[in-house]
Amino acid sequence: MKEIVIIGAGNFGRETSWLIEDINRVRPTYNLLGFLDDTEAKQGKLFNGYPCLGKIPHLLELCRQRRIYAVIAMESCSGRRRIASDLADFQDWETLRHPSANIAESAQIGQGCIICAHTSISIDTKLGKHCLINIGTVIGHDSVLGDCVSVMPGVCICGNAVVKDCAYLGTNCSVTPKISIGAHAKVGAGSAVLKDVADKTTVLGVPAKSIAFQAEDNPGCSREMREFLQFAAGIFSVDPSELSGDTAYGTYEKWDSLMHMNLVLSIEEKYGIEIPLAEIPEIKTLKDFYRLTLAE
Repeated sequence: MKEIVIIGAGNFGRETSWLIEDINRVRPTYNLLGFLDDTEAKQGKLFNGYPCLGKIPHLLELCRQRRIYAVIAMESCSGRRRIASDLADFQDWETLRHPSANIAESAQIGQGCIICAHTSISIDTKLGKHCLINIGTVIGHDSVLGDCVSVMPGVCICGNAVVKDCAYLGTNCSVTPKISIGAHAKVGAGSAVLKDVADKTTVLGVPAKSIAFQAEDNPGCSREMREFLQFAAGIFSVDPSELSGDTAYGTYEKWDSLMHMNLVLSIEEKYGIEIPLAEIPEIKTLKDFYRLTLAE
């Protein structure tokens, strides 16, 4: 059996442990050792019955002792890409396929992908490295997905579509045939994409349209703050008018602990900054995040 660890002990990490258990019920394949996660509070604790063995760099130490396989189980596209880059010397990324997934023999699946239950991947499709294909996804014939793409539950990607690196497709959205979704683009939950989406663009609605502030939205905000809130709206997959500088962690329903880390990673990537771990618990509002970008 292959010894494997899951990088990320969050909600999707726990679901990935369940996926591995389902694989083992059909055919014993993996000995799941546990999780690796950089969150201090998770060290030594159990998640879905498996221990957090240490922080992410500990993977390289484990590999010096024996052969270890790994997957990166987090929804953040940029988070997966950064971890894969930080662990560039690691080669044994495992691809997980749920037993119920219907995958054509001609489909090409990249290293490190996680393909969840009840997905359908049609003929002559191509998936890059470290893609997350969530429960109930349909990917049509001849479609091409780049590296580190995140596809949430219930998404339908029709034939001949192109989804470029680090794009994020929200729950139950649909992409019509021959559409191109740009790199680092985001498609909001429930949206219907009828036209190509440019790189780093967020679209939302039926039909999906680029979300942007109108003149009357948050009139007291500076132009820079408006741009920051528009960026944050893309991460939350909401209309920017729903947000303000006072939007707060723990009170805004879409901002939970997983989204908090997604915001941190996305902001670090966009603004080229590094937010110290000690400061992350003190960030309570979007205004706090915005001030960090100014400080740098």
